[in-house]
Amino acid sequence: MSSRGAEVHVACSPAEPFSGEISGHSVLHPAPMDSLADPGAVSRLLAVIRSVGPDIVHSQGARADFYAALACRLAGVEHVSTVAMPVEGFDVGFVRRSVYRFFGALGERFTSRFITVSRDLKKRLVAGHGIAPEKITVIPNCAGGEFFAVRPRDGALAAELGLSGAMVIGAAGRLVWQKGFGVLLESFASLCRTGRHGRTLKLLIIGDGDLRGELRAKARGLGIGDRVVWAGFRADMARVMRLCDVFAMPSLREGQPITLIEAMALGLPAAVSDLPGVRETGSDGKDFLLSPPGDAAALKENLARIVNDIPLAESLGAAGRLRASGSFTEEIFISAHCEFYGLGPGPAAVERLK
Repeated sequence: MSSRGAEVHVACSPAEPFSGEISGHSVLHPAPMDSLADPGAVSRLLAVIRSVGPDIVHSQGARADFYAALACRLAGVEHVSTVAMPVEGFDVGFVRRSVYRFFGALGERFTSRFITVSRDLKKRLVAGHGIAPEKITVIPNCAGGEFFAVRPRDGALAAELGLSGAMVIGAAGRLVWQKGFGVLLESFASLCRTGRHGRTLKLLIIGDGDLRGELRAKARGLGIGDRVVWAGFRADMARVMRLCDVFAMPSLREGQPITLIEAMALGLPAAVSDLPGVRETGSDGKDFLLSPPGDAAALKENLARIVNDIPLAESLGAAGRLRASGSFTEEIFISAHCEFYGLGPGPAAVERLK
């Protein structure tokens, strides 16, 4: 945005992992928002807004949206919210979800405009939240430029992770229920039992979360503990994902999955869950293979098709990369936001989805 003439200020917790990445392109303001029970968060944001005097305040995430909406209301500044997943889709308990819904509905009253990452999410906000459709713009997610760069696999990293010489099925995301990693473990175990694949199969899981211990125990119980590599949180996602031959996304819920777009940008053939935001990202049988969410047997069959059919794998990978390069690049993403903000013309990313 700064390259398009905007002065960008970011209010966030100093502990946020991305704060270092954006410090060279924006002015950072420490503003912790660690819970919904922190009245001080509103006053901290209000102080930043009054100090900076922004034309627009843009937030994403339930806590940030609520606090920013209230602070903007008090300051008389326009508030914009990006919705990647409505609160009813959060992977939390009933009580906590109810709290999020209450505060989310309150914050939405003070929000001027919304951005969703898929047309399906826009429909859900209109139908379930009563938000006027003209207040919602669809701008899909994107993959960073490093995912489109053509680079060789890192042999040293493969050796470090114990993946040298293996055929690697990769998956990435938070280790939480909605990402469906338990389903993937069942699919992978079945694939290992029934397939003849030439090379040893390994499953690389990139990410961390509350279910780490439970999922590791499940892998051991399925007899695949020695075939699953747990990479944890990685800042070098493109470098690690290049070690994969196939990408799997077993999610049970998604808005529009960034990891799928990143895999497509890398040219990885993918077996993924059939979800509305996924269908907006590409076509079944052309850009990836779809299976019903939670269906371990169907996911296994799609993985087997890719692993055992080299021409199919190459076709899916090439088509997915072409799709990503034409619809989900940083340039398209930034241009769409600039057009949204009124900073100048740019290709409307929503049109690229047609």
